Amino acid sequence: MKFRILAFFFYILCMHAAVFAQVNSNASATIIRGISLSRITDLRFGAMISTETPGTVVINPFDSSRTAVGGVILIYSDIGPATFTIMGESNANFILTIPSSPINISVRDQSMVVDEWTSSPARGQAQIPSQGIMQLNIGGTLHVKANQAWGAYSGSFSVTVSYP
Repeated sequence: MKFRILAFFFYILCMHAAVFAQVNSNASATIIRGISLSRITDLRFGAMISTETPGTVVINPFDSSRTAVGGVILIYSDIGPATFTIMGESNANFILTIPSSPINISVRDQSMVVDEWTSSPARGQAQIPSQGIMQLNIGGTLHVKANQAWGAYSGSFSVTVSYP
């Protein structure tokens, strides 16, 4: 009889153990460095003379060169791509958005179009290097009309960086 009572208590104890189990776990989170974009220089097409023929001026973001096609005579001046500093989490992917449509730069009632935007790194997804900092260069094409009016033309465009 004692054996049956012990067996019954053992059976109850085993049933209780099978119904209840407990384990501890951990929770964790990582705060990464936010991404930032700082302007260093503006996009500078420089000085030029417009002739009776329309033309274009291109700023290359890869080597900072300036080239002209058509009726534009380039004058030695301060030129170069727009440059920015991107800072963020080391080795993190990010999305770079540069203009995809033309903008107008103007003076008084005159304007010229800037389009064909290019950048280094290229628009779309890129990766911040292990140092957590990198340079962004943006170039484009300026369309100069025949006999374009003289003046210091200006306009603005937007650049965005964000984590995916």
